[in-house]
Amino acid sequence: MRTVNYSEVLQLLSELAGIPYADLPTATALTYRGALSRYFRKAWEVEYWPELTRTDQRYYRLAWEAGTTYAAGAEVFFKGNEASSQSYFQSLRTGMPITVDTLTRVTTTATATTSVSHNLVTGDYVTITGASPAGYNIPAQITSTGATTFTYTLAVDPGADGSGTMLCSPNPESSTGTTCVGWWYPCQASYSGTTWTLTTAFAPGDVAYYAVNDTYYACHTPAPPPPSPPL
Repeated sequence: MRTVNYSEVLQLLSELAGIPYADLPTATALTYRGALSRYFRKAWEVEYWPELTRTDQRYYRLAWEAGTTYAAGAEVFFKGNEASSQSYFQSLRTGMPITVDTLTRVTTTATATTSVSHNLVTGDYVTITGASPAGYNIPAQITSTGATTFTYTLAVDPGADGSGTMLCSPNPESSTGTTCVGWWYPCQASYSGTTWTLTTAFAPGDVAYYAVNDTYYACHTPAPPPPSPPL
């Protein structure tokens, strides 16, 4: 990076004013220095100087990682996939990551069978870890085909069904910024929602206010109102 000494700038300013630098009075030199400092400050504030600025990117929560166990209530920083934004999320369930019992494939279409209900919907993103061959271990958008099954597309045919300690980690957000509401909810500075009652229906992603303990809850499972009693 090219640099210029401050004295050289001051000398040039003196010469532009028609005063030889060697004859520059002390009081005038101080005035010039003050003016230069003010203009340098303006230039510093309006421009981005990456080569001169020390940065240290930090997060208020640990970054989300596939394969990591998260309890209900855990907060993470999600760096995002592809075009999605970087945001903080709170886990809504225990049991994450989900154990994958089997991974099979037909060419590049993989089918995962989980040990418990995966609570995912078509369009959610997941990251598979622990599978062999390693070609199964990718972040991918899924198609839900049942309570414990889903499919996703592989980059290439791995040549064999999956084996090992296979895990499925629901990504907090899709590549288009859609939250995986069966597992995560975006952290907010403040929350608002419909007051919970026995007769109010809530869908995944809705927020309910529970007046009994003055607390807001994010719904991760459809909560329809109870059926009306028979006449």
